[in-house]
Amino acid sequence: AVVSTQSTGRGRGRGQLNCPNAIAAAGENLFIADTYNNRISVHSAIDGSFLNAFGSLGRGECQFDRPIGLTITRRGEVLVADTWNHRLQLLKPDGTFLSHIGRRGNGPGEFQCPCSVAQDSRGLIYVCDLDNTRVQVLDED
Repeated sequence: AVVSTQSTGRGRGRGQLNCPNAIAAAGENLFIADTYNNRISVHSAIDGSFLNAFGSLGRGECQFDRPIGLTITRRGEVLVADTWNHRLQLLKPDGTFLSHIGRRGNGPGEFQCPCSVAQDSRGLIYVCDLDNTRVQVLDED
């Protein structure tokens, strides 16, 4: 079956997207990295309808600066590559902040524009660290 989202066009309004870059499914929900709106948009995987959005521009908890990648962890949490803030953010599916990983730099656990993130069945987290031209492997703890 093909599910198409019901787009209301590019914009900042409810259900609108502005440069969607990544998508991850959890149950009947789709989590979309809505990059230029600096938020995560949640839609129904059944019919594409808009359910929720969380995040805003900034450096605080559940604030983003160009979130480009995301994944759903083995624990059902949303892990976001907060690209221009040079970190990852771990959130509950409702957008509640849990923790962040990393900071700007080129050492282990530091990033220069993380742009994609994935987790394998063993719990290892893989991060494409764009400006450091590497993929980092992190333990989920």
